[in-house]
Amino acid sequence: MSYRDVFGLMGKLVSDALGYTCVYSTIDGETIENVSITINTSKPVVDEYNIVSGCIVEAGILIDDIPEPTIGDSFIDDLGRAWKVDGLIKVVTGKTYVHVVEQY
Repeated sequence: MSYRDVFGLMGKLVSDALGYTCVYSTIDGETIENVSITINTSKPVVDEYNIVSGCIVEAGILIDDIPEPTIGDSFIDDLGRAWKVDGLIKVVTGKTYVHVVEQY
């Protein structure tokens, strides 16, 4: 088992334990159910001087569930909150982190 496999498995375990079970909708109209997404509602934003300038909402999505999240995709978590993907933050082994905004 390679380190990528291990990190992928760890990401899945964290998402299963801490994530919300969501219904994910792509901008193309495809709906994917039972997607486990972790949502961090207070991710600090730091500037080039390492000073916190605010917070964003970050969602972690397993690459196995959604290979390429796109700006404009949306999902509804198991609490009934609707979220929209507003930007890509980073891609790591097994997981994509995106900036999301809550839809009211």
